[in-house]
Amino acid sequence: MAYNTTTGANVNPVAVDRISGADYQATKVFDGGADGLTPARVRDTTPMTNDGGLVTRQAPIKIWSTSFASVGSGLQAPEMTQRAAGTGVTVSQASSALLVAMGTSARQEFLARSLISFAGAAIFRYRIALSQRIANNNFMAMLADRVGESLSATINSATSVTVTRVGHGLTSANVGQFMNIGAIVGATGVPGRYAIAAVPTADTIDFTVAGWPASGSATVDLFGHNFVRVVYSGTGATSATADAQRFGWASGDTTITTTSTASAGHVMQIQIDGRNVYWGDFPPASTTTPPITARASRFENIPDDSAELFVYLWAFNGTTAPASSTTMTLGFLSVEDLTNNGVYIAGVRQLGTASAIPVAFPSAQSVTVSGSVSLTAGTTAVGSFAPLPTTAGGSGGFRRIATADNNLASIKTSVGILTSCVVQNLSATTFFFKLYNKNSAPNLATDTPVHTYAVQPNSSLPIDVGPAGERFALGIAIALSRDLADTGTTALAANDGIVNATFI
Repeated sequence: MAYNTTTGANVNPVAVDRISGADYQATKVFDGGADGLTPARVRDTTPMTNDGGLVTRQAPIKIWSTSFASVGSGLQAPEMTQRAAGTGVTVSQASSALLVAMGTSARQEFLARSLISFAGAAIFRYRIALSQRIANNNFMAMLADRVGESLSATINSATSVTVTRVGHGLTSANVGQFMNIGAIVGATGVPGRYAIAAVPTADTIDFTVAGWPASGSATVDLFGHNFVRVVYSGTGATSATADAQRFGWASGDTTITTTSTASAGHVMQIQIDGRNVYWGDFPPASTTTPPITARASRFENIPDDSAELFVYLWAFNGTTAPASSTTMTLGFLSVEDLTNNGVYIAGVRQLGTASAIPVAFPSAQSVTVSGSVSLTAGTTAVGSFAPLPTTAGGSGGFRRIATADNNLASIKTSVGILTSCVVQNLSATTFFFKLYNKNSAPNLATDTPVHTYAVQPNSSLPIDVGPAGERFALGIAIALSRDLADTGTTALAANDGIVNATFI
């Protein structure tokens, strides 16, 4: 029930609404009674005239980034936390880059993650360079969810590990799904992506592993039940793999060819919009045009919008020691956390031949068209859309005053377009104008003209080449003859006619 009241020394009435014995101030967004007895409301069944609605402001894009600007040992980025740095692994920052040297000890790892998470649509970018690409080195950059950290793990055998994670929420329905086990402390376990073998209790998870000790205990991190990642392994400087995982299920790594990871490396971009994931990369050097090259995509097994994904950097050596130490140089990390909103346009007219979509170009553009295109001129001429010549040879005009022969001549000796042509007959007898698709002067005995035109006495004949001109694939050549036959050689007299043409 709405009514007026007063508060404190305020003698002016205040509109309130009593709900379940408590008074709430009635706030008028717009519309509603003037006396406070009529409840304020956002929308009436009969909207007010000049109802402008509410003024809103779009929230800015959240951008997270770290550029490793400190100097010295350790991970000194306040935006990240280091989860593991194994034996022989050194971590430092210099020249605005993170340097991770992996050493030559088998099974050692480096793991770090961002302090904040991201969900839904995002663009993840980073610059990475690797000092070499050799066997038994693995480097990963990923967006992944965090399942648990510093969890107790019991090593049952070389192929079985039980991890305690209180209230993990998994059941037997999750058996067979995968997640990552890393930040292994206390045992020489092998970091990697492993399958759930069983869910014994509400607080424990069994994993099928490979290459672990026969027994022992350790602490581990579980992460990446959902992820989007890039893996750099093997010996190829331009090779990597890309994959995405949703609730433990992935499509399988796709091998991609990238810009070289040798100095100065490449910038990788992973774009997630909730329904698709696209991988692309480009060299870090400045250019005048967008240089990104598409490398891979995923349209299934993509993390849900609700999954909280952290930035993870993960590097680990294989079960066999690498021959020499590899240094990863990471220039920057950034995530643009986007709002995944669809755009819907109301009131679009029905499309068809009588109602096509107009296209406007604000400046000169290069357009590539595949297939057949129908163009209709409006009040402004659309210009020439004939296929342009593909070889050099110049453009311009051509003029020929008839000589006492067959006037065998070449207008253009390479592919060209005849854009206009007018032939004048100044004599009292008809002669024939012949056009040839040839890159040299024609031979009347062997060449067949593309067109033959009769030019009447004392008249001019404009040649119809169409609004876009006529294309000649080899070249443009002409002949003049008193004979209609292709091989006729009856010559004109000097000054019997004139040929004027333009071409490109």
